[in-house]
Amino acid sequence: MAYTPYVLPRIELRGTPFEIGKTFGEAERVRILLHLHNQKNLMARLCPEEPDWWKRKAYVYLPPYEELAPHFVEEMHGLAKGTDLAFDEILMLNVRDELVNTFKPVITEECTSFGCSGQATLNGEPILGQTKDTGGISRDLFVVIAMYQKNRPDLLQMPYAGELGVFGLSSSGMSAFGNSIYARGRGRGKIPWSLFRRLVLEADSVTQVIELVNKFGITAAGNLTIGDRTGRVVAIENTGHGHGIVEAQNGILVHANHINTPHLKQFEEYAEPEKSASLHRQARLTELLQAESGRLTAPLAMRCLMDHSNYPRSICRHALSPDDMSTTAALVVEPTLGLLHVIRGQACRGWAMTYSL
Repeated sequence: MAYTPYVLPRIELRGTPFEIGKTFGEAERVRILLHLHNQKNLMARLCPEEPDWWKRKAYVYLPPYEELAPHFVEEMHGLAKGTDLAFDEILMLNVRDELVNTFKPVITEECTSFGCSGQATLNGEPILGQTKDTGGISRDLFVVIAMYQKNRPDLLQMPYAGELGVFGLSSSGMSAFGNSIYARGRGRGKIPWSLFRRLVLEADSVTQVIELVNKFGITAAGNLTIGDRTGRVVAIENTGHGHGIVEAQNGILVHANHINTPHLKQFEEYAEPEKSASLHRQARLTELLQAESGRLTAPLAMRCLMDHSNYPRSICRHALSPDDMSTTAALVVEPTLGLLHVIRGQACRGWAMTYSL
């Protein structure tokens, strides 16, 4: 698939949940098939003796979707119809975090997320975002979806094609970004990550989300950096040994891939040199954002994501080899304004495109 700098397709999705999924599937079938092929290969590498092991495991995670977000399930059925794929294949794309978490932690992503409350920004409105540091194939899988729902908030997200609960913003002023964290043990909660991200975007406040986590828990290790209309920003770190809430300091919060919650650090399994690189990225982005506190804008925040301190394992990451991770997208959102700014590929090599609800 040809790589076009800057531009990501924007897919507008309306109607019933089934119609939303079907439209998505029909519009992005090629990218969805590529994403599915990539994930099937990953699943086979994780368990060579049973390459299709995911087929018997994926349905384990379906009941929480049916209970807490039946519209999500209908969208997945619509996606299967629109792409002419089996439902279990679409389900696998949306529960891949849980499936991969079945195995010993494997470093697959090195993202850096951030959130700033209105006290740190020029216009008094929150700004959040992140880098996506992944394998190079990812930049051919991203799309932007504007989802207009009936009786629920409208969503503007940047998923891998075929996924329905990812990073972005909602018309309720919520936003969600996240990072992998690497810890011993599986999550002990009920809510899969894609479902959790979707519930965050459809919530009304950070407080409501924390209540949801306390009640149900999350199934796999990871971090989600979230913000609401009031400007409150927190990071929710989840491990197999419980979760922790990290609050913003002076209106700014940055999270890389290491654990920050004191009582959870002992369970971390994060090898060098990536652990040190994560510590650097978090400290460096905090320093850059704090230096602009009170005058931060979306372009300034994006500029911070171009930083090359500690190159090549910098905030803007560059691959050391064809198999190494690099920054495949940089995102900044202004949730109360309904704006999503994206640079496809490394932030230092592109120009942001702006998408709106």
